[in-house]
Amino acid sequence: MLTKENKAYLMDLIKDICVFASSDNIKLPNLTEEKIYLDFSPEKQQIFRKFKNDYVLELEQEQISVLSKQILINKCLQLSNGCVYNDKEGNYTVFDDGKLEWVKKYSEEHPEENILVFYSYKFDKKRLLTLPGAEAVQDVESKNKWNEGKIKIGVISPYSFQYGGNLQYGGYTIIWFGLLWGLENYLQSNKRIYRQGQKHDVKIMYLLTKNTWDDYVYKAVVTKEINQKDFLNSIDIKNM
Repeated sequence: MLTKENKAYLMDLIKDICVFASSDNIKLPNLTEEKIYLDFSPEKQQIFRKFKNDYVLELEQEQISVLSKQILINKCLQLSNGCVYNDKEGNYTVFDDGKLEWVKKYSEEHPEENILVFYSYKFDKKRLLTLPGAEAVQDVESKNKWNEGKIKIGVISPYSFQYGGNLQYGGYTIIWFGLLWGLENYLQSNKRIYRQGQKHDVKIMYLLTKNTWDDYVYKAVVTKEINQKDFLNSIDIKNM
């Protein structure tokens, strides 16, 4: 958390270059956030654990070695989503279907909901688009189609429509298939749905594979958000 002294110092630095506006009059619907924890099978968990310890991933038909912890973490986050890249050309190996099956089951059990799914990797997008009713939301045409309620599962990158991409008319449910490290993209992505004009209570769900780095990334992003909110809430706009 930011200390009182740090807040005062930062406010002094930015007071002549920032304009602050109050959002007290903006009424938003209720927001519910939920972490959904999924499990690897015992066999896959053993492979994952061995990879973390040895830096060598042993799959049925290939072996992948990494040389640094940074690359290791990235590969482990790929595995958490269900696949792993095995070369620089973008080829990948499927490791697990847990998250994919969860999205499919949720969509089937909630036919009244259109779902916006944020993905981390290109193989996530490719696999999600195989689900019934799934379409990419990536341009003006697909954006309009989503807002008309004609897309059951909207597959979208957290780097798409970052600013001004209003998607609150097509649905009220967000699923994070895999999180990202950057706070700004994370916040902007959630604001595609949870914004003024949304008529329904909003649900945001985070798919996290147990005993991986998924939860670590979630906590890292949320901590950044808490610090930012704490700082902004400390600013007395009326007296500036």
